[in-house]
This record gives sequence, C-alpha cells and structure tokens, in this order.
Amino acid sequence: MARRSFRVPSNAHPVDTSAGRTLAPGETIDERDLDLDSAHDQRLVDEVLIDLGDPPAAHEPTKAELLKRAGELDIPGRSSMSHDELKVAIAEAEANGGGDAA
Repeated sequence: MARRSFRVPSNAHPVDTSAGRTLAPGETIDERDLDLDSAHDQRLVDEVLIDLGDPPAAHEPTKAELLKRAGELDIPGRSSMSHDELKVAIAEAEANGGGDAA
C-alpha cells in the first residue's frame, strides 16, 4: 500500500510531531514518520499539513502543465519557479481553496 506524504506550508511556523521531531516550513514528511493514532499528529494532518497524496503516479505533470495550472490559480511569481516549486505552490493554493483540483 502506498504511503502518503505531507508538506508543512511555506507560510507556516515550524511544527512538532508527537515524537518530538520539528518540521520546518516547506519540509515534507512521510506518513510513516507520523503517529496517526496520536491526537496531536492527527490534528497536524487535519489542520496544518498539506496532503501531497500518494507517491507520484506514472504521469508527472510537465512544467508547462504546472505553469498553466498556476496561471489558473493566479499564483504570483510562477514564471520564475522551478518544476518542484510550482508543484508546492499549486498544492498550497488548492489546499487554501484556490480553485478546483485539476
């Protein structure tokens, strides 16, 4: 079974897991590194972390596709972002209600 990944929003403060690990803004964590039976870590998943979903599927969006989606979401600075930065910015914008998921 594939494990999900989560990212701390880049505009968030550092957060601590129930195991005492401090996660910096923009850091990604695998669900196996969280104790989802812990109310504390479950709250992080529900209220703070951005769910990046399952590991990448066979189709990785191209930078052009990401730029198009970033344009739809009106993400500032998108033209100077890398492929990975675009993926993060789009995930954050969609998590914050910035449009329908593509």
